[in-house]
Amino acid sequence: MKISSELLQQCCKQLYELYHYQIIFIDHDNHCLNDDYSLNMIPPYYSNLVDYFNDLYKDSYEEIIQSSEGLSYLHIVLEAGRFIIGPVLLKEYSANEIKKMYEGKDYDYLLLKNYYKSIPKQTLKNLKTFIPLYKNIIQEYFKEDYQQELQLLRNEDIEKQKEYAHLGYNTDKILIECVKNGYPHEIKRFLNDYYQYSGKRELLKGTIRDRRDFSISYISMLCYGAIEGGMDYDYVSSLNLKYIRLIERKQTSRELEQLEIDILYDLAKAVRKIKDQGYTKLIRNVKDYIKENIALDLKVQEIADKFHLEKKYLATRFKEETKETMKKYIQRKKIEEAKRIMQSSTMSLIEIASILSFYDQSHFSKVFKDIEGMTPKQYYQKVK
Repeated sequence: MKISSELLQQCCKQLYELYHYQIIFIDHDNHCLNDDYSLNMIPPYYSNLVDYFNDLYKDSYEEIIQSSEGLSYLHIVLEAGRFIIGPVLLKEYSANEIKKMYEGKDYDYLLLKNYYKSIPKQTLKNLKTFIPLYKNIIQEYFKEDYQQELQLLRNEDIEKQKEYAHLGYNTDKILIECVKNGYPHEIKRFLNDYYQYSGKRELLKGTIRDRRDFSISYISMLCYGAIEGGMDYDYVSSLNLKYIRLIERKQTSRELEQLEIDILYDLAKAVRKIKDQGYTKLIRNVKDYIKENIALDLKVQEIADKFHLEKKYLATRFKEETKETMKKYIQRKKIEEAKRIMQSSTMSLIEIASILSFYDQSHFSKVFKDIEGMTPKQYYQKVK
C-alpha cells in the first residue's frame, strides 16, 4: 500500500507535537519517507538513519527496543512500513558508561556526552503507556492499513456503535471533541441520547487486563484532546499517569466504564475553565446557554429575555468582554458544531443546515465560508 506523503507529514507532525520525541517512517523498501523530525535520532558518527535502524530492528516487531548505545525507541509496524519514535533514555549515563559503550572507537567523548544530555529521560513504565496513544493517533490516519493491528479489543463495542451509526455519529470522535472544546454539558446530552437509542453500552469481552488496556488507551486520547483544548502539557501528562493508576485499581468493566465517564467530565470541565478565564459570570452563563442550545434558532433578543436583561445592554457587555458580537459568536459556534458533525458523521449538508437551524443550505454555506474561508462541501472533502 502506497502512503500519501501529505498524510504522512500531517501524522508525523501530530506525533512529534505530542511529546516532542523525534520520529521517522521507513517503508519496506527502506526508503525514509519523512525526515522532518529526525535531526537527532541516532548518535553522532552514524551517518545513515535507515541502516542504523535496520541493524537495530532487523525483523523484530517489538514495540520498545534499546540499542547497544543505551538509546530506547518506540517501534510501530504497519503494512506499509514502520514508525520509529525516539530516542529516550531509561537512565542517566555517566561519562564512564558512555565511554564504555563506544570503547575502541576514536570519538570525541565530549560531543557524545553533550548528545546524551540532549536526549529526553523517561521511565520504562511511562514509555509503555505512551504506546496506545501513539497507536490511536496513527490509526486515525491509516485506518485501513492498521486495522488488524489495532482492534483494541472493542468488537462488542464496535457492533453497538454500528447500530448507532445510522444516526450519523462516531461516539469516540464526538466525545474527544467535547473534551477539546470544553463541553461538559454536551457530553451529558450526547451520552443520554446514545444510551436512549442503543441501551447501556455493552461491556467489552476479554480479561480485565484487556479492559484496563483499552481504558488506558482511551483516556490517553482524551488527555491529548485536553492538551489541544489549551490545558498545560506537563499537567495533563501527570493527570494521565494518575488516571492510569486509578484504572489499575478497578476490578470490573463497569467500574472502568464509570471511571471513563468521570474523566470525560473532569477534563471537559477543566478545559472549559481555561476557556472561560477573564469572563464575568454573566457572560460565562450566556456562552454556556448558547452552547447548550446551539441547535436552536438563537436570537439576541430571546437570550436577553432569558437573562432578564435589555438587549442593548447584554450585546454591549458581551462584545466588551469577548471582542465579538453575540451574532458572530453564535454563528461561529454553529460552524464549530457543523465541523464536528462533518468530522464524525455521514450527514448531508442540507441535514446539518436544518439541524443547526440555518434558514437553508445556501445560508449555511455563506456563513460557513465567511468564517472558515471555504465552503462546507470543500471542508467535507478535506476531512473525509
